[in-house]
Amino acid sequence: MTEAGVADQRGHGVQIAELERRRAALRHRDPEAILKVRDRGLLTAQERVDLLLDPGSEWRYAQAAGPSPVHLAIGTIHGRPVVVKAHDFSVRSGVYTTQIGPGMRALRHLADRGALPVFQLFQGGGGTINTRAMSSAFAGASGSVGAIFASQRRGTIFTAVLGNAFAPWAVAASDFATMSRDASATFVSPFIVEHATGRRPDIYEMGGAEAHSTITGQIDRVGEDEAETIQHVRTAFSYLPSNHFDPPPRILTGDPPDRRDEELRTLTPAYPNRPYDVRKVIERVVDKGSFMEWLPDYATNMVIGLARLDGYTVAIGANQPKAGAGTVSRDAMLKFERLLRCADSFGLPLVTFTDTPGVLTTMPEEHKGILAQTMHSSGVMLRLQVPRVGVVIGKGIGFGYFYMGNSIEEGMTFCWPQTQIAYLGAEGGASVVHRRKLREAEDPRSLVKELAKPFREGMNPWRAARMAVVDNVIDPADTRLMIIRALDAQRGPTGAPP
Repeated sequence: MTEAGVADQRGHGVQIAELERRRAALRHRDPEAILKVRDRGLLTAQERVDLLLDPGSEWRYAQAAGPSPVHLAIGTIHGRPVVVKAHDFSVRSGVYTTQIGPGMRALRHLADRGALPVFQLFQGGGGTINTRAMSSAFAGASGSVGAIFASQRRGTIFTAVLGNAFAPWAVAASDFATMSRDASATFVSPFIVEHATGRRPDIYEMGGAEAHSTITGQIDRVGEDEAETIQHVRTAFSYLPSNHFDPPPRILTGDPPDRRDEELRTLTPAYPNRPYDVRKVIERVVDKGSFMEWLPDYATNMVIGLARLDGYTVAIGANQPKAGAGTVSRDAMLKFERLLRCADSFGLPLVTFTDTPGVLTTMPEEHKGILAQTMHSSGVMLRLQVPRVGVVIGKGIGFGYFYMGNSIEEGMTFCWPQTQIAYLGAEGGASVVHRRKLREAEDPRSLVKELAKPFREGMNPWRAARMAVVDNVIDPADTRLMIIRALDAQRGPTGAPP
């Protein structure tokens, strides 16, 4: 070998050694930094990514730059390629710096071009005060914020909050968001709030899992620990497509499409006045074990989630009679609208189960602006361009009936034999028509029940079927088969929604 060749070989060896040294620095982190994570009872960024991705599928992005507050990677979940951004609390507490911006932008552009799903594991966040407070850095950051929304409808976005996170914009922009029980997500830190108001709020009261899952409705599921939280993300992804160009994956469960269930005949009351859990109805209709409920603790008078019917993903919305009698409140509208946007974005067929006495019109609801919210959410429903099937399983009263997507030309509506469909409830109608007689009665409660009988007789499903208000009255035992047939009739030639 020539002298030049020997020099080249020696030089290559030095360069490869430097590469291996940098890789080792990523694998074997500063023990004190790792201890800081362990002392908080948290997993490292690498451990979180290992739980998220398929085993052996990860390759680090921009790893030559060395340890970074944000762990960037590409890998697969359920065999599908994805992009991952995980905050590394062991490096500068997971806080953004201007140095990591180019790598993050490059990875985001890669995801945009390939319409790849983006998974974000948050802890820390926000920016360092000494850099982001400068006008030049702040102006540059604005492009990152805008990009979150610009890329939202190419690849799907999934977010898991696994610690205290500040300014986690992607939570609000996500197609599915989850957080662990002991995490928090707030616009700013309590210290900034204290500076502005003189009072430092409790971070968990302000933006903990309880607040977001029951009050704000910004978190779809809460995990009891980090592992369960990350599993929620993997499960949600199994129902959704990688982007809005592809159909959702079809996963056959072995549950026959023509399975009958005679238990459905007795799950709801023969006369729709008693509460029951509508989730039992949903779980007996969809593919066994496939119902994934979203926002279970927010606006509990409405149930939403994803499920499978004959292996196909469907969006499920239902009134919950055991909470507020299944009335449609403003928060329930916001919750249902969340489902509608997801269905519209990814072409998911919509299946609804209606049992509601109507829209909740109390003074607090009026003060929340329920009238405007009703019109807004109804507009979202009317613009929905996916197959739709509605099943009225109890009461379908007033605007609540239409709000759940029934009697809209683009879809199909079935009802069970015990259904009551009307503009007003029987006793409500009688109290309006006979209000003078009731004012003069000695026992108005007994009288209104008597006067309501003819109104109730006019609410039966047979009259609705004769007037083509519904497409058919069906045996509850056949609900699964009828929904699957109705959805098949509305699919395009490729099996995807038209």
